[in-house]
Amino acid sequence: MDLRENFYELEQHFPGFQEVLIQALFALVGMEHLLWYSLPGRAKSMVARAIFGMFDGAKVLTTQLTKDMMPDDVFGDVIANELINSGRRIINLEGGIAAVEFAYLDEFMDAGDYLLRSMLNVLNEREYHGSKDMASVSAPLHTAIATTNFMRQREATEAVLDRLLCKAELAGIEELTDCMRAGQTYLGYSGKMLQLPHKLPYEGLKQLSDQVMAPLEEGGVLISPGMRLLHVVLVQEFQRLRHESAVANWHQANPDAAEEPSEEEVSVPEVTPRTLVKLHDMSRAAAVLNERDEVVPEDNRALGYGIYVVGDKSGDDELWHDLCDTFLKFNSKQRQSLEELGEIADNVGQIKAECSEVTNLQLHLGGQAIQFADLGKRKLADRLRNVDHPVLDIAKKRLDDEISELTSQSGHCKFDLLKGWS
Repeated sequence: MDLRENFYELEQHFPGFQEVLIQALFALVGMEHLLWYSLPGRAKSMVARAIFGMFDGAKVLTTQLTKDMMPDDVFGDVIANELINSGRRIINLEGGIAAVEFAYLDEFMDAGDYLLRSMLNVLNEREYHGSKDMASVSAPLHTAIATTNFMRQREATEAVLDRLLCKAELAGIEELTDCMRAGQTYLGYSGKMLQLPHKLPYEGLKQLSDQVMAPLEEGGVLISPGMRLLHVVLVQEFQRLRHESAVANWHQANPDAAEEPSEEEVSVPEVTPRTLVKLHDMSRAAAVLNERDEVVPEDNRALGYGIYVVGDKSGDDELWHDLCDTFLKFNSKQRQSLEELGEIADNVGQIKAECSEVTNLQLHLGGQAIQFADLGKRKLADRLRNVDHPVLDIAKKRLDDEISELTSQSGHCKFDLLKGWS
């Protein structure tokens, strides 16, 4: 399908939205949701409607949330006859968020906490559990775009915001030629929703997304142990550098401070375990968009669209791109070593799981299991000794520490990635 061509055409009509549209492209293919925030008048609704409007055969919910709205306003009303005749609270879901493929949720943060939390299952699990009198209903929701003019982050909303993997801050346009193009788009469509000349069947998008989400045995995209290891190292190293940058900025703003800043003073956005694993959807979407059935190192660049806020002024985007430029270049020997380390990480993780009930006997058996696994092959240690790469260096150090922690508790042998068992 001509999905990339359509997004390119959208970019021609909406200058300044290139990164936002690229992020939206990955989100659509990966079946993820988006949160856009900005001051009023940044064309959020026009762009969202244009994205959803490019597909034929998909139902769209468009609603503006308010603080007084209740779940029934988003999911559907109670069927009065059922309530009167049988006392059962059955919801008519037709046209609500649990019965559409796309949802445009305007003024998202104006909604009350209760309404936002009521949408968690539909947004994440794609299921509706709204009434004890109804069986769970599978929701066809593919992607939601939530827009807001302000952010409201507190404990009650954190779970909801974490379900919206892709976030962007929309700025205004200042360049003369961009302003000219924006005016041309407005005049060409008389202020109405932009309709691209070539609509795409929703079923085509669904097929791409199904390939992203399918298990490997059902034709899904392969993410090898090495690529999963690269994924984790890349994200964790980004978080480390992000924290270092925040501390440096704090010291610059507080040059006379006698103590180090607290974690609250250098608050860095968290990458939750849920986000860490869902980021695989971004790399798999990159592979599918490039017509591959296997994730390669370069596909991991797409993880950034689910980690940092596109368009903000934090500098996280530049930090991410610089990190990728360093970490994603592998020659064949380095790539082979990465795969070997990925398999080691899987083996260690399995052994740690089997030794979760800690006794000396189990730790001893765990040490024996490691000793007889691929970890103990000297030829692997020899190969790693002569292969340099920042990802390999970090992974080797982390794995060596975890193996030492696993085996040292019983006083038995320890495994060094380069020296073997001692």
